[in-house]
Amino acid sequence: MALANKKHERFFSTTGSDADKVSTSKLTEVKDLWDKDAANGSNLNLLNDPNLGPLLYQMQQMQDELDELRRYITSNEIAPAIDASALPTSAPRTSGLLYNSKGTVKIS
Repeated sequence: MALANKKHERFFSTTGSDADKVSTSKLTEVKDLWDKDAANGSNLNLLNDPNLGPLLYQMQQMQDELDELRRYITSNEIAPAIDASALPTSAPRTSGLLYNSKGTVKIS
């Protein structure tokens, strides 16, 4: 199974000089507000807010994508196990490290 397409879009930048760059102090302020809201267990109430509901939806999309990445990485789809019986045992063979290059086992 291939990795699914990206679901999320960037909210803002924290580095560089992009027009959407947000200050560190603003991020700290927002994180504090989030932590207080989460401690009260009221994050689900945010879904009813016409401004914050869409942002919360986007955050959930990002969490879903991270879960998909974890599933993909832990399922050995990136570098599946090599069947040692299929590797050459006599000449001609090359010495070096085996690696997976887009599904093809190669020797470096």
